[in-house]
Amino acid sequence: MREEQSRTHPVPEDMPFQYAFWTAERVAWIILALVPLVALSGIFAHGVVSETTAGAAGSPLTMQYERFQRETALSKFVAHVSPANSGEVRLRLGPSFQRVFEIESIQPQPARSIANASGLEFFFHPPTADEFTAVIWTRPREFGVIPVEAEGGSGGALKFSILVYP
Repeated sequence: MREEQSRTHPVPEDMPFQYAFWTAERVAWIILALVPLVALSGIFAHGVVSETTAGAAGSPLTMQYERFQRETALSKFVAHVSPANSGEVRLRLGPSFQRVFEIESIQPQPARSIANASGLEFFFHPPTADEFTAVIWTRPREFGVIPVEAEGGSGGALKFSILVYP
């Protein structure tokens, strides 16, 4: 039996459709292989691509954070503050931070804190070194693009955005 006859008997074949299906299948394999690689990179949270720092080196305030976070997942903000001449270290987080993030813990514990319409203000004891570092563990309560304001030290202010996935 010749090849052309075998494509029509006993079941007719549609070869253009079969080639298109094979191509779509190969594209799906590539996509399925790329999804775990992209996830490991940190695009979906907790990874190399996600971790970043706002503020230039030597500025009064720098903040390390994850630019991609997941709603209700624990995330970390690390604030490096150059203390003002008064000795007491002040860190202010804007109203959007207060509205969106639930603070789980702060290390070291602030000496006092204030919550008002301008956000959260934390006052820490004077550091023993030249730079003060505070670690704030939070959980986002909303998803979307969240603008964050932070101010610390001798007036160093930062503005950055975080994408929170549902």
